[in-house]
Amino acid sequence: MKRASPAEPAPKPSSTPQPNALRNGAVTRTLWPPAAGTKRWQQLYGDALLCVRHRRDAAGLRRVVTVELVVGAVAHRRGQPGLQDRARYPVKVAAGERDLKAALKLRQAWWDPESGCWYAYGRTIRQLGLEDRILMRAVARR
Repeated sequence: MKRASPAEPAPKPSSTPQPNALRNGAVTRTLWPPAAGTKRWQQLYGDALLCVRHRRDAAGLRRVVTVELVVGAVAHRRGQPGLQDRARYPVKVAAGERDLKAALKLRQAWWDPESGCWYAYGRTIRQLGLEDRILMRAVARR
């Protein structure tokens, strides 16, 4: 039997769970600010707090509280990568933008009074630079 020498201290067992061990545990509860249970964390992290999660470790012996923080944001151009030429997208156009409405009509876009928006093809939206005005990724019925 080998004894540990005095120069080599024995490793101490960790009382806190390691992050890799937590990945295998199940999320039991997710709380969004300003719900009860998030106030303390919201005071600590402010607007950076996205949510608080309660997890069970893989062995099921501990409950661990984790917080999800927003640490950065980057502007995203909505329509560029996924905009399809032949798909139809709802576009918001203000009432006074007559020139834009005329340009949309010339390119086979149509007005839907029920939804209160114009529907245009992806190619038209890209040509007119209206990617930031797309309301949602829904295809119109026509």
